[in-house]
Amino acid sequence: RERVCVRVWESWRCAVLCWTTNNMGVAFTWTWTAPNGPSLALMYLSIVAMVEVGECGGQQQHRRRSPHPTSTHGAGGFVDVTQFGAVGDGTTDDIAALEAALHNLTTVGTTGAMGGGLVYFPPGRYAVSRPLVLTGLYGVELLGAGAAPSFCVNSGSALVALTSNVSLVVFDQCTMCSLTRLALGHHGASCDFGCHRRMPPRSTVSSVGVHRTVQQHRFGSGRGCRAPDPTEEQQQQQTVPTAGVAVDVVGSFQVIITECWVHRAWIAFRLGHYANTVTVLDTQFSDMFGPAAVLSGGLPAGNRVDLLMMSRITMNQIDPLANATVVWIDIAAGTNTVRLDNVGLINGGIGVRMDSPSDDPAGVSPGRPLFLLANDLEIDFPLLNAIELSRGEEVQLSNCYVQGSKLRNGIYVAATWNSEIQIVNSRIFGHNQSGIVLGGGAHALISNNMIGDNSVGGVGQHSGVLVLAGASDFILSTNHIGAVFKGQASSAQKAGVEIEAGVSDGYVVQGNTLTGNAACLLDGGTGTHKVVSGNVCIPG
Repeated sequence: RERVCVRVWESWRCAVLCWTTNNMGVAFTWTWTAPNGPSLALMYLSIVAMVEVGECGGQQQHRRRSPHPTSTHGAGGFVDVTQFGAVGDGTTDDIAALEAALHNLTTVGTTGAMGGGLVYFPPGRYAVSRPLVLTGLYGVELLGAGAAPSFCVNSGSALVALTSNVSLVVFDQCTMCSLTRLALGHHGASCDFGCHRRMPPRSTVSSVGVHRTVQQHRFGSGRGCRAPDPTEEQQQQQTVPTAGVAVDVVGSFQVIITECWVHRAWIAFRLGHYANTVTVLDTQFSDMFGPAAVLSGGLPAGNRVDLLMMSRITMNQIDPLANATVVWIDIAAGTNTVRLDNVGLINGGIGVRMDSPSDDPAGVSPGRPLFLLANDLEIDFPLLNAIELSRGEEVQLSNCYVQGSKLRNGIYVAATWNSEIQIVNSRIFGHNQSGIVLGGGAHALISNNMIGDNSVGGVGQHSGVLVLAGASDFILSTNHIGAVFKGQASSAQKAGVEIEAGVSDGYVVQGNTLTGNAACLLDGGTGTHKVVSGNVCIPG
């Protein structure tokens, strides 16, 4: 049995309609929930989706079918893009049909040009030669049947760019608009590659991570799954994004992106020109070919981004042709606040970066970005620094898991950083160089962390925590720095804490457990206002 909920719109308000099905998809129990109270009057009633249960590779999968709306236009209404000529075969240019569907929804109805309602994309791959632009709209949702790629062929909906430099969706001066359950990417991405991606890719991969010597047993044998066509694989290898943005948010308020998949793009999301309160939830990113996956701010002088919130996000580089030095989340000039919660960043170049061209007052480009607030952030195996902080106002990192930089450090705070930073209750280990490098900052607090087994690039070359010469005003307290695992006698680290020779002053290094390092603590600071005491030293 399955509980199914759909949204039903009346003008700008939304209620939730739920029913229970058995395994044949037959509704027999109805439950009504109205957030605005039982008096909500429906002007346009549209069932957004129906669910039937099928089989694919021995596992039950849900396949969404095209709905049968009672209203096909109007404010608070519903349009199906196939009713306006969209084909969804991955090669036909559907942009004119998509624009016609959007135009019909937002210009016909009781509220006129303000529009509002839902644009539905049935299962398919909708190829476009130019972006679908939403301008000045209120309450419009672009809804797919699921973010393909998926395990079943044609079980989801995708927007794909026909050429190497096409953007896909632009929210321009919109309010409370959303993008839900859609895949976005390049024409070279197969919407059904999930059928042959059940196992992790091996060392030798094609452009979509398919290992040729193990293809046969990796394909699902159930209904709806197929092996990729050789010409399709060849096309995927040849077609590489060279420009464009999957979703561009320009001067819009309260844009919500939910349950999407961005695959094979130049830049996934870009925010600027006073974009405010953008929320990204339950979304995956893979194979970025441009400089960043998410780019916030960094636009011409005078622009700003007020709030970006990301939760339950996964980003991963699979294709060896993708940009190995991509910055997953690039927080640039003019960004006010970025909140990250339950975000996983795998491979790539840099996990999170904060920087600006100058250290001008925060809040407006080219001024430094303001706040990064991250909780439950996981960064695994980046090529460069996992977190790189060059200019910004305040950073709070808590309950983070940062491991395995291939060439650099876990958290790198540059000498140009002159503001607050807090790193607490986190695990930072296994990096090529140091776990944390502190080169600047004010009121830096590093407390209650596990920092160990760094200096992977060479035994005794790098310390767990390295404070660069002249860095002052910091507290290192109650951290475990050194060997990570129980019974492990030593680590490769040069020292647990190393403060380079220089004029560092105004700091506290107290109550840390320093185990298994070649040296426990190397204090080269010449300042007189410091406390270094109460540290437990167990040499390696």
